[in-house]
Order: sequence, then C-alpha cells, then structure tokens
Amino acid sequence: MGGEPHSIYDRDIKMADAKQTQLRLAERLLEKTRSGEVVWGRTPDDDAFQASFKGYAVQVGKRRVPVDFDDSQVDYFVRVLNEDGETVDEFIDTDFTVGPAARAVGTTMKSLHELARRRVLCADQALDAILGQLGD
Repeated sequence: MGGEPHSIYDRDIKMADAKQTQLRLAERLLEKTRSGEVVWGRTPDDDAFQASFKGYAVQVGKRRVPVDFDDSQVDYFVRVLNEDGETVDEFIDTDFTVGPAARAVGTTMKSLHELARRRVLCADQALDAILGQLGD
C-alpha cells in the first residue's frame, strides 16, 4: 500500500508531521494577517472568518465547547476548504496538548482569530473615529 503507514510508529510520525504543518500554517496566517497580506471576510457564523486562496479557503473561528454540566471552554479552530466547500483539514488549539508548542499554538490561534475579527469588523477604524469625536 503506497502511502499508508506500515506501523503505528509510521502513523504517529505522519501525524506529528501533519501537526507541524498545521502549526506552521497558523503561524504563517497570523504573520501575513499582521502585514495585511491576508484579507479576511465574513462567514455565516459570527465567530468565524474566511480568507480565500487559489483553489482553497481558510476559515478561522472559535466555538464554545461544554466541559462540565455548567461550564464550557472556548476552542479556536482553523479549517481548510477546497473549491467545492468541502473541509479537507481542520484543527483546534486543543489538538496540540503535548510539548512546549501547546501553549504557543493556543496563543497563535487566539491571536489569529482576534486579528481577523478586528480587521473584518474595522475595529481600529471605529476606535479612531470615536477618539476623533471625543477630541484631545
């Protein structure tokens, strides 16, 4: 079988490689969003935003997930869609639970979501307009 792992060890290596690629994607999206090279738009979900690329789209969002009977946590996700709108990959910050990268991933994905949201909703322009109206 050509591309299939031959052992659990091979499968674990492939999964680790996939996680590294996912982390690199989140970091690169954040970097390019900060520089203005990635433009985000709205989605039907108020807590998700989308950027388009040739043949693909990337969504970044957050969702509240129940933890206990009366408690929940926020998970940040990145979803990659093909041109037919099918999800080809999706990962959440809590997928990265082992090693020093775990905390960094959570921070990166939260920052990416917040920056995409601020850009789409023109938050900085709103604050500047209000400050301008308030005067010095």
